Amino acid sequence: MRTRDAGPPGGGLADSSRRTPRPLLARGAEPPRAEPERLPRAPAGGRGRHPAGRRRVAPPHPRRPGRARPRPARAQPGRHAPHRFLPRPGGLPRPGRRRRARRRAPTPVGGGGAARAHARPRGTHVSSPPVTLGGWALILGASSGFGEAVSLACARAGLNIFGVHLDRKATLANAERIAGEIRRLGREARFFNVNAADAEKRAEVAAEMQHTLEARDELGALRVLLHSLAFGTLKPYIADPMKEAVTQAQLDMTLDVMAHSLVYWTQEVVGRGLMARGGRIFAMTSSGGARVLPQYGPVSAAKAALESHIRQLASELAPRGITANSIRAGVTDTPALQKIPGHETIKEVARRRNPSGRLTTPEDVARAIVVLSHPDTYWITGNVIGVDGGEEVVG
Repeated sequence: MRTRDAGPPGGGLADSSRRTPRPLLARGAEPPRAEPERLPRAPAGGRGRHPAGRRRVAPPHPRRPGRARPRPARAQPGRHAPHRFLPRPGGLPRPGRRRRARRRAPTPVGGGGAARAHARPRGTHVSSPPVTLGGWALILGASSGFGEAVSLACARAGLNIFGVHLDRKATLANAERIAGEIRRLGREARFFNVNAADAEKRAEVAAEMQHTLEARDELGALRVLLHSLAFGTLKPYIADPMKEAVTQAQLDMTLDVMAHSLVYWTQEVVGRGLMARGGRIFAMTSSGGARVLPQYGPVSAAKAALESHIRQLASELAPRGITANSIRAGVTDTPALQKIPGHETIKEVARRRNPSGRLTTPEDVARAIVVLSHPDTYWITGNVIGVDGGEEVVG
């Protein structure tokens, strides 16, 4: 007797359309689970490749359907953390080649500009963002040398200029030229051709400045006072015959113009309320104040006295919020230097000593004074500040 699912007699093929009977299970037993179909792994050396005909589908993000769920990766120093994704079921890697982040060279301290600055010739000026100031500046000795350069630099920084100078007809045109340049910069220029050491003229100029500031409701707006008066006697203390030596009148005049006048002008501007908190006082000195040069004794004494006046003013003006500093410029080719005997030798020695191989310029000093006039320099006072490119420290 044949069963229903048995094959035909004689070894014939069974009906292929009929299903294979399930095996009988004991009561309470679970049916065996079918093994999931596993896809073959990518061959070694073919990282990131998939078998032909298979397309990888990343699992959907639980919150954003249709997008793969990112998995954070550890960041390595010097490179960005790559964006990784979970592998698809079956352990296959993400398709495509994984790119490494490009490793960048470390940036030098100070940025690329600082690194490129080393390629510039020594001693050249590197332009920087301009310092913006406001108010007025009083320049004593505004028609030449340091006074001229500081007047123009302060005007570029936003200051109007009161200029005091002493010029005859032969040199008066230069003072007018400077005043014209200041006005072309969009600033005001009020120049006074008087003797800055004369007490009456000093009072007249101070009264005129006070009237100008009061009319504009700018009393106390005098931000900068620069003392750059270079008028003195160059004679020895001892000479043969002695009548060729410096006289008392000449020595008094030299110290009065180049040193003591700083005190009197400061008394005027502070006493009249022209300069208030935040004011800056500068006085031009030189290394000659501590050295011996032929026939330089009267001027050397004036420079030493000037530095002493600055220290005393810095102490007494500190409660008012006004600073005072001496500016010791390097050897600079100015009209005052050309009057010193042996000035050509002085310039040649300075070029050899200076690390940059050049002389200091009035513009070098003017830029420094503008920067030192910034409100953030309120804690710099009572000093002798060298602006010489390192000339003083070289033996």
